[in-house]
Amino acid sequence: MREGRAIEDQDGASDFARYGPALRRYFLRRAPHGLAEDLVQEVFVAIQARRSDTTVDNMERYIFVVAHHVLERHGRRRRALERLDGEAGAMAPFSDDISPERALLDRERLRSAIDAIRGLLSRPLREEN
Repeated sequence: MREGRAIEDQDGASDFARYGPALRRYFLRRAPHGLAEDLVQEVFVAIQARRSDTTVDNMERYIFVVAHHVLERHGRRRRALERLDGEAGAMAPFSDDISPERALLDRERLRSAIDAIRGLLSRPLREEN
């Protein structure tokens, strides 16, 4: 059985140069073009965050497994935001007992809450051990 090396033993800059182009192509095929570079960076941030407690036998395979998980997280965030947008747009129309001003204030509060949730969803999630 082969023993792997801890990620911290490997040069992150050379891994970025070596695997970055392949990761970009991977994400360009699976995500909107404007997100590919951000997703590549998320992969390397996730790898660096786990560098001291992870041993890797096959760095290329490990990088693409992390890329797959980054893409899944992105998809979950996107679907959650779409649901929030749909719920905000599906609010009940004004009723007779609520003034237009009150309804407008309620919509603004809802929009603020949705924006706050978006801010939380846009933060990278901490990977659990």
